[in-house]
Amino acid sequence: MKETHKLGITESSDFHCLLELLLPMYDEPGFAWLPELFSIIGFDKLLLLAKYAGGETIKIPKVDEINEAMEALSWYYAIHIKKEKRIQDSPFKVRPLIRKIEEVYKDVEHS
Repeated sequence: MKETHKLGITESSDFHCLLELLLPMYDEPGFAWLPELFSIIGFDKLLLLAKYAGGETIKIPKVDEINEAMEALSWYYAIHIKKEKRIQDSPFKVRPLIRKIEEVYKDVEHS
């Protein structure tokens, strides 16, 4: 879906209403966020998401979780790839995440 569709105000409003109606039409609580998602990512991206992930249930991480994961991956890189740091140098709060990254890569090596 390379073509970008710019919806006019009327079409955008109609599509927003349609998304709000999906919840009562299908009695699916997971549909409650669709109007908000449409406001954030737009028509084309929402249809693309529906095409590839339609029917799936996803959970979106919180910004804090993404930040902690990035910090843990950065420490993993410094410890295991660059060999500049030790696990003991890392903040205590990210150590469990670093350990999980270690497990993931250990499992990949043994596959």
